[in-house]
Amino acid sequence: MAKVSVIIPVFNVEKYLEECLDSVINQTFNDIEIICVNDGSTDNSLEILNTYAKKDNRIKVVTKENDGLGPARNTGLEYITTDLVCFIDSDDYFVKDAIEKLYDAYTKTHADIIVAKAQLFDDITQKNLSIRGWTNELKPKKEVFAAKDCYDFLYQLINQMTHAKLFSINVINKYNLKFHKCRMHEDLTFTYTYIALADSIYLLNEPIYMYRANRKGSLVSNNRNRNCDSWKDFSLAFDLLEQNLKKYKVFENLYTSFINSLVLIILSHLKNVSFITKFKLIKFLRQN
Repeated sequence: MAKVSVIIPVFNVEKYLEECLDSVINQTFNDIEIICVNDGSTDNSLEILNTYAKKDNRIKVVTKENDGLGPARNTGLEYITTDLVCFIDSDDYFVKDAIEKLYDAYTKTHADIIVAKAQLFDDITQKNLSIRGWTNELKPKKEVFAAKDCYDFLYQLINQMTHAKLFSINVINKYNLKFHKCRMHEDLTFTYTYIALADSIYLLNEPIYMYRANRKGSLVSNNRNRNCDSWKDFSLAFDLLEQNLKKYKVFENLYTSFINSLVLIILSHLKNVSFITKFKLIKFLRQN
């Protein structure tokens, strides 16, 4: 049986898909299974997936009707057979030893989650941008720690993205964690609930994931439209997160970090939208 599952949701990314798949199948750590979820692609993405699956028996292709990134990841979780899982978006790619570094960190610590870093790069200029994943200045002194060691700044320490993280299936199943359906922030509720409930967290100071920014046609680019109402997505994500944290009786402990994270996202949206959309967002916030 494979040791690590890699889930790849795929929707209309024929231009980038081969680079993504090549980065996964050519990993230095090859004891993996690769679950590709074709989310109703209308371009040649499915043909590319099937071609790769014929050449590599570690690849399983699952096709479903288009329903968004969150539900596609949930579908992938239904098919895995391992105890550990990581996620990669089909327009991004791994560095060559990404999974080896994640797995080595796990065997060293047996932490519930390994959090590494992602290198952002501009799709147009190909220049490297910032490195994200976790904040060095907030790192606890303990090598392996739990949420309770940094309740006040947990969501400022670790970002919401599923990228460059290795998750335990035992934790996912124990708390029945799922991704919800929305255009943006579909990973926020999942990741922030997971790290709040994790008994052990390990921070890996390695950029193992290449995140493609400024890609024309991507969900993030489309939803940064200055007239977009994507704030409804983060509102839903935080509502669901609050419900989860209250269900497991940790909301009061995480209240400061929760509010700070919400405020930072609100400020980011206010910065990037048009004047009319700012007015709509402020009205929405007052009503909610």
